Amino acid sequence: MQKMSEKPLYRAAENPTRNADRRAGRFEEEELISKTGRHPDMVIQFQDDADDQHTSHYEGNWRHYFHKKLHIKNRLIRDWLSESLAMFLFMSLLLGGAATAHFTGKQDDPMLTAVFHGFSAVFGIYVGAGVSGGIINPALTFAVALLGRVSWRKCLVLVSAQYFGSFIASAVVYLIYYESLQNYAKTADDNGEFLQKTAGIWSTFPKPYLSMTGAIFNQIFCTMLLSIGFLSISDHKNFRPTKGLFPFAVGLLIMTVFLAFSYSAGAAMNPARDLSPRLWSLIIGYGNEVFSHNDYKWFWIPWLFPYVGALFGAVMYQIFVGVHWPDKQSTKR
Repeated sequence: MQKMSEKPLYRAAENPTRNADRRAGRFEEEELISKTGRHPDMVIQFQDDADDQHTSHYEGNWRHYFHKKLHIKNRLIRDWLSESLAMFLFMSLLLGGAATAHFTGKQDDPMLTAVFHGFSAVFGIYVGAGVSGGIINPALTFAVALLGRVSWRKCLVLVSAQYFGSFIASAVVYLIYYESLQNYAKTADDNGEFLQKTAGIWSTFPKPYLSMTGAIFNQIFCTMLLSIGFLSISDHKNFRPTKGLFPFAVGLLIMTVFLAFSYSAGAAMNPARDLSPRLWSLIIGYGNEVFSHNDYKWFWIPWLFPYVGALFGAVMYQIFVGVHWPDKQSTKR
């Protein structure tokens, strides 16, 4: 039997006109990509007529135009903007939750307070993690700078952004809850009860029995735990979570530390979380008491000693874990 030929039985005839049309279409596609930076499939088309296609391409050009005009090439400025927005979101959620807890009489519920502290941090970190790192804590920022993970120049930029974002968030939350604060004030007497009850929305205050030594040790220890946990989670050599779960891991850490050690002194663990809202409460009329509380033996403790605790945590993590990593990871355990 004669072997059948493996050549195709039918070959489509070449059509020069159709091939030219294909080349022209490919040229138009490449031209659109070069102008808009997007594939034609990504251009939103509401109708099939040519006018709407032209309009959608025009909108794409405008978006591309504004992107080019607004894009900032300076890395430090981009870091400052990103960290400011991340801190703004974090503090807006945190202070808003604190205000709601005070209005509903649940400000002393440790579980509720710990939950909105943790989840506020989660979403704040998500905003800034891809650009500035989303550290949203000046004490932790100094700790990572001490370990060389960020430059000291970037450290100062991030810290200024964190204080700024916290201050703006304090002002915005006050404006949003202004009428609620006025209504809440009607239920208080004229002896300063309103100020005493609501000052805790903006900043932390210790229990009356807590000594200055106990308050200092509390702030150092809480922030030290936070620093050790944060550095271990963010260490690429350690068993860190995946990129998308990193904010949740940090939020869970904050929630746990706050739930464990916030009873006596509030566990600020974040200088910008305490100082910026405290300054805002002074501006809006809470008086000098927010700084003179306990004969000026308190306000500087949740601002200064979180730095000390974060540095202690960084040193401890390096001594016990960080310096023991081999240069090249071995497969043997």
